[in-house]
Amino acid sequence: MVDQPATNQPSAFDSSSPSPYAIDRLRARFSDPETERAFRASEAGTTRRHLRVALAAWAFLVMLFAIPDYVALNGTGTAFYSLMAMRVATTALVLVFVALTFWRPQLCEHDGALAALQAVGISGFFLVYLMRPDVAPYNVATTLVMIIGLYLLLPNLLTWASALAAYLAVGSLISIRVVLDVNATELVSVGILLSLPIIVGLLVAHRLQMLRRRQFALLAKTRATNAELADEVKWRRRLERELERQAGTDLLTGVYNRRGYEPLLARAFERVKRHGGDLAVAVLDLDHFKALNDTHGHDAGDQVLQHLAQQWQSALRATDIVGRLGGEEFVVIMPDTTLESAVESMEQLRAMAASASVTVADHALHVTMTVGVTANRPHDSGFNDLLRRADNALYRGKEAGRNRVVRDDGATA
Repeated sequence: MVDQPATNQPSAFDSSSPSPYAIDRLRARFSDPETERAFRASEAGTTRRHLRVALAAWAFLVMLFAIPDYVALNGTGTAFYSLMAMRVATTALVLVFVALTFWRPQLCEHDGALAALQAVGISGFFLVYLMRPDVAPYNVATTLVMIIGLYLLLPNLLTWASALAAYLAVGSLISIRVVLDVNATELVSVGILLSLPIIVGLLVAHRLQMLRRRQFALLAKTRATNAELADEVKWRRRLERELERQAGTDLLTGVYNRRGYEPLLARAFERVKRHGGDLAVAVLDLDHFKALNDTHGHDAGDQVLQHLAQQWQSALRATDIVGRLGGEEFVVIMPDTTLESAVESMEQLRAMAASASVTVADHALHVTMTVGVTANRPHDSGFNDLLRRADNALYRGKEAGRNRVVRDDGATA
């Protein structure tokens, strides 16, 4: 019996059940937490590499801008030292975070820790507005680039990126208002300018994150479908093998039927014909089986056939082949067996049947059998020659009184 693959499980593309790959469009994340975790785990290697590169670049740029500070402030004074302290502290914090990601790689996926690091860096950046009001217009341009970086260069979720971008924009506006004499109109203009990269960055990042998750979902669905198809193919192959086995098996006794044993006998005969060796064939017939059926019924006869077939299969070698010719006649094919050895084996089967009984409906039924045995000869043209000689020997045994094993040369075991 071949079990069919379970069909009550939802398919990867089953639209009738809630999909684990549904995406929350507002947050650009999978609605199912398990799927989101699986997605981020699949992206972890790439995310970690990109994050380390981005943080290293951030640290480098923070220190690089110390050069214009030094030139403008003559390398001295409270403003210069304050800015240098901020730059060194920010760089050290960023580099320590990068180092920690090698010790604990999962830190790269810790959204809160990464957001806190960026918030600290942004807070330090506001000091540039306060200490260098002369470069405020350039700082606004830097702020625009930083906002884009929050969305596209660092692996922030949209919610964190938007919160950090808003913090950077609002903090910059407050800093400008504090250090520069700007009116409300000018401040609003700067605010609109700062909102542009937020809007563009949000839209682009949203599209990219949606696209990456859709690609992940498509790949996961494809893999799931391929797995289902592979299971289906395996099941069909098992079913085909089972059908082939059943097609070549006698349903009552479980031994081979003619369709099953004839190809095996043909191959065994061809092998002996080509390479030499021994091949023995025996035909077995139960004595007075019609009378047993008439007296005890066909069900009793069927049980006797089943019992004897199981007994023979247990007693014979694994390489021996038992088949049912029809009715109460059976054939035993014995590769690599001489005539003498085959006669001995069949005599054992005959003796087992004669000395035992089969209990059917509280009746102990005794059954005997007659066996004809032959072996291959050089002049044999096909396996039917062996079957014919074994059958002739069987009928000679019947004529001689039944319950015996007869060789095809006329001798009786």
